[in-house]
Amino acid sequence: MSSAAHCEMGQSKSKVRDSFHQRLLIAARKGDIATLDQAVETHINVLDDATLYQSLVCAAAKAKQVATVEHLFTMYPHIRPHPAAHYAAIDGGVDIYQVFLEYFPHLMTCGFGHADSTMALAAMKNDVELIRFLLERGVNPDDAAILDLSFMDLLTYESFLTPERRKVFYDLSLPYSARGNRPSI
Repeated sequence: MSSAAHCEMGQSKSKVRDSFHQRLLIAARKGDIATLDQAVETHINVLDDATLYQSLVCAAAKAKQVATVEHLFTMYPHIRPHPAAHYAAIDGGVDIYQVFLEYFPHLMTCGFGHADSTMALAAMKNDVELIRFLLERGVNPDDAAILDLSFMDLLTYESFLTPERRKVFYDLSLPYSARGNRPSI
């Protein structure tokens, strides 16, 4: 077999594999557990490819497919989520994040590099529901204090109101307010 024919055969195998992976990603986004199970039965160890597994978890989490994420974790409990999957869980909302925490409780306080914590990331995204969820589970609100509070400029007007509907003014005391001090009102 010539080297050109061998190269073409390798490229066609790669295209078939990529097409197969695309079908699995679409199944994960749609919550099609039957297709994922069929792939595992047909191609034994297909999800032992950690990269594919992480991609499927990310796709299902971003699409808010709670049952699919739970199914993947049940099938492969020994594979810990990659940081990209953790980000996808946060993007997927509280229901998805709750499934992640059932299987991997350490993620609630896991660091993220520059964002450093789930609380900080929730604050940057202005995700009030996730912040409330984390606070109810005992996460320290000061975990978000590592942030440069210039991100506050990106938040909505409603975010700058106290419960009494008073506007919070941006002055020198605001950076300290995230660390437990009262802001100027």
